[in-house]
Amino acid sequence: MELPDVSYDEIVSYLDEVANLIKRECFSFASNRDKNEELLEKYLLSERDVARICTELTPEDFCQRVRNVHPRYKHEILYIFRKELLLQERFGNQEDMVGIYIKFNCIRRTNDKYLIIISFHEEEHPLKLYADINKNYHK
Repeated sequence: MELPDVSYDEIVSYLDEVANLIKRECFSFASNRDKNEELLEKYLLSERDVARICTELTPEDFCQRVRNVHPRYKHEILYIFRKELLLQERFGNQEDMVGIYIKFNCIRRTNDKYLIIISFHEEEHPLKLYADINKNYHK
């Protein structure tokens, strides 16, 4: 089942929630996932940097939202963003402009919410920003 279009204001609200959960330390980063780990090894980037960058995302960085593909969690909606970052190589002097693929899952618990930063790695293929494919998406 396809998800309905999302509004700019809904993404503003979602990003406010993300920033609040990170500020309250109600989140985890899946640093053990291979692609996430590779990015942290390749560039001077810490898990704290990942969290900070996630709080700095804007609605213009939004790409899409999708249903979780795992059958047990198919009711969950994942949000995908793309951020262009200038990153310093860990071993070397070079800086690279890197397109970062970021995927969140905001889990609603009985009395609270918890954020999982599922993906934070180099994009594997060009991502389309939502604003570029949905002309109704604006402030």
